[in-house]
Amino acid sequence: MFNRAAYKNIAKKQLQGRWGTPVLATLITIVIMTALGSKIPVIAICASAVLNIANVYLFITLSHTKEKQPFSTFIQGFSHWLNGILSMLWVILWTFLWMLLFVIPGIVKFYSYSQIFFIITEYPDMDVRTAMNLSKKITKGYKMDLFVMDLSFIGWLILTGFTGGILGLWVFPYMTMARVNAYHSIKQQALESGTVKESDFMAEGKAAAENPNSSSEGSSSASTSTSASSSTATQYNWDTSNAEDAETVRAEKNDEKGTVHLGSGVYIEKLGEQKENPDNNEGTF
Repeated sequence: MFNRAAYKNIAKKQLQGRWGTPVLATLITIVIMTALGSKIPVIAICASAVLNIANVYLFITLSHTKEKQPFSTFIQGFSHWLNGILSMLWVILWTFLWMLLFVIPGIVKFYSYSQIFFIITEYPDMDVRTAMNLSKKITKGYKMDLFVMDLSFIGWLILTGFTGGILGLWVFPYMTMARVNAYHSIKQQALESGTVKESDFMAEGKAAAENPNSSSEGSSSASTSTSASSSTATQYNWDTSNAEDAETVRAEKNDEKGTVHLGSGVYIEKLGEQKENPDNNEGTF
């Protein structure tokens, strides 16, 4: 079940009162990339990859917390620069090779690989090829949904153009936050369906996610040395009973309670009054 309306509404709530650092990080990213332009493609690609992974780190952190994040969180994301560059180069390489066949296969594969940046950020000790294999698995059946979700932001991007890019300081964080929610959701559904296992995301020698029958674009076994970091926080579910799109969620039969499950450790405040959970001291919102 893919509910882009819910992911976008959740993103608005997650960013409420916490826009400061995301907006500043977006401004810095735009300024640097504009300054670099396309004069030195290799440097521009590497810079884009490093800035991308730093931004992803910030938004992944926002998804796991309810507090405002300081600018140092964005800076901390730069420590994953190598993973960012390797992931970007790996995605560009395989997307380009598929586009040699035709444009459409290239686009399909791009969305198949699109979750690698979120995975490698949550599990920084994971091998890039393993992260790509996991991205392919969790996006199975959702590539078109992810594509349509990106298309749904076209109106905002047009308005951003009319404002000389200023509106983009808020639109891009909103888009990234929604994509992070989509990632959490499809990953959780893949875990629940058995498509992937928790152990696939852990660094225990050879990655469990490697498929020996897959092609060379990610099938090589990859060894990792330490356990990947993962959130062990309490499960939070977004109760849509008072949300504007509650009817949509129920109509699409996401589940009987009308909730969107984004997995363990994802903090999502209810769009309505806070409701206490007597069985959990940390509460469910």
